[in-house]
Amino acid sequence: MGARARAGLLALVAALLLAGCGGGSNDAQTVNGCTIESEASCPNADLSNTDLSGADLSRADLSGATLDGTNLSDADLSEANLSSAHMDGTDLSGADLTSTNLTDATLADVNLDGATLCGTTRTDGTIDDSSCPASPETTNTETTETTETTTTEATPAQVTLRPGEHVLSPAF
Repeated sequence: MGARARAGLLALVAALLLAGCGGGSNDAQTVNGCTIESEASCPNADLSNTDLSGADLSRADLSGATLDGTNLSDADLSEANLSSAHMDGTDLSGADLTSTNLTDATLADVNLDGATLCGTTRTDGTIDDSSCPASPETTNTETTETTETTTTEATPAQVTLRPGEHVLSPAF
């Protein structure tokens, strides 16, 4: 094996070792001590001006967190606790806020374009179901097609009166 081939092989082995020892890009992002991942526990964390677009923060505890200027576009915040969080200029466009708790949160200049609000607890404690997707249980997606019709004729009814009975005409 020539020197050039050995150098290439060594570079490949080094790259594989680095990727297997934390050198890869699959490590969770950490911001001010808060690990950005599903079920994160980061109450009162300062995540201001951070790009968390597309992050999975489902079921995370971000109660009391400061998220001013944070980009959470397309993030999964389903079932997250954002109660008493502060969001000024936060981008939540396209975010999944299904069953998210926003009770007592402060929202100012927040972008919610395309966000999913389904079972989301609003800042005043009421529930927002404005963008719940249709479910198979409530939506009939089948199409009924009529291919043949049958015409039937009714036979007039026979009325037999007993002695002393009279036919009354309906009053319209």
